[in-house]
Amino acid sequence: MKKNQNYFQPRQPKKSPKQIQAEQRKLYSKSLKKKPKSDDAKELADKWNGYFDFAEDKLPAGSNDIGKNLYPALLKLAGLPKDGRLESKDYGNFVIDNQWDGSDATLFQHVTFKKIPKDNQAVKFLDRIYQDKGDHFTQSGYDKFVDEWHKKSYQTLQDNPLTQGRMQNYEILEEIMNSSPAWQIAKSNLRDSDQVLDRWLTLYESMNEAIQADQGIFDWAVQQITNRKHNINWIINAIDDEIKLMLAGKYSQRRKVHY
Repeated sequence: MKKNQNYFQPRQPKKSPKQIQAEQRKLYSKSLKKKPKSDDAKELADKWNGYFDFAEDKLPAGSNDIGKNLYPALLKLAGLPKDGRLESKDYGNFVIDNQWDGSDATLFQHVTFKKIPKDNQAVKFLDRIYQDKGDHFTQSGYDKFVDEWHKKSYQTLQDNPLTQGRMQNYEILEEIMNSSPAWQIAKSNLRDSDQVLDRWLTLYESMNEAIQADQGIFDWAVQQITNRKHNINWIINAIDDEIKLMLAGKYSQRRKVHY
């Protein structure tokens, strides 16, 4: 009778907890290697789509700063020469919709990325776009940009030819006239910076007249600006009416017609 060979095999030593853990870590590492890597090109495309979706709302008239680098970036992604021309179509890595008017400045409003390979030369142009206009791609960046823009704009007003002889009581009016509501009212439906500035100064002059005439009128005018329920012409005319009523001694009638 043949002996069972298993009886003569040495017993396997019992594994320690440390050895078990080491084996499990090794198995886990192998499983990670088998998993497909994340699609970096798709993730980068999604990020830039988000940037441009946000910027489109903040830059409805377009942006030359974005266009000057976006156009060559798209040429690189499309595999076209630097003197190539883009049109509304699917280029594989991105699509330009049929609403594009052909302007470099508005191109970012009509492109949708599908993939942006990190090794493509387009990335260097996108990096330049972020350096020039990155503060228009996220809410936090835009909030900071607006705050700094307001401060810088107000500080340089006195040096602008349009403001000569029109700036008084600077410190008193700075807080309210440098506020976002005041700027929003001034630039409503306007895209030309000089028109916005002139309109802002007109509102400033009315507020200056209000504070010199009566603190109550000024406080009421501040409330109208903060509420943003009325346009700039309404506010200016209302302030003028309030001052006329005050000068006529009709205090009981003041502001009632404007509620």
